[in-house]
Amino acid sequence: HRSRVFTYKVAIGATNGMMALHARSGYGNSSTSLLDRTRDTVATECAEVVRFDSFLQSNGIEQVHFIKVDVEGGEFDFLNQIEDVLIQYGYPTVLLSLHYPHLNESIYRSRVGFRWLSLLGMKLEGLFGFRMYRKELETNSKKILSLAGRFNFVYDMYGRMVTPKELKNDFLNRKNSTLILTNREWDQSV
Repeated sequence: HRSRVFTYKVAIGATNGMMALHARSGYGNSSTSLLDRTRDTVATECAEVVRFDSFLQSNGIEQVHFIKVDVEGGEFDFLNQIEDVLIQYGYPTVLLSLHYPHLNESIYRSRVGFRWLSLLGMKLEGLFGFRMYRKELETNSKKILSLAGRFNFVYDMYGRMVTPKELKNDFLNRKNSTLILTNREWDQSV
């Protein structure tokens, strides 16, 4: 019996090339990302990065039934390139783990010149409930809603149907969430 699981030493990203991996305090934890975020303190490792469509094509992958996306804030860049893949592979089920805080940190890191000022801004957002970069967050929220709209069913990780309104509110209210986007009804009897 041949294994159907393979590992590759590459990162899936928005462009092909080499990029730094960023981490909180060291590699090996689950928050390593291609995003340069405010709270990251390590960026000593580089990874080969390939676009998802390039990866599938160069590895001769002809069938895709399930795609898991859990890339610590990088999912928002990934969403820009997934539509053609979904069409080509017949809309496989997608497990999408969304990380609002990582995205917000990346936005702060790119817009604010000082780490301490970014940390202060994010702390004030948490205390007072405002969104400094609301426009960017809404743009990313629209990407998620657009992707979700291509599937018949959107579930949370507990199998509960999620409406577009709930999805948008969760995202803008800084909630991390895991979504299952699928064209199959969830059979909870299994």
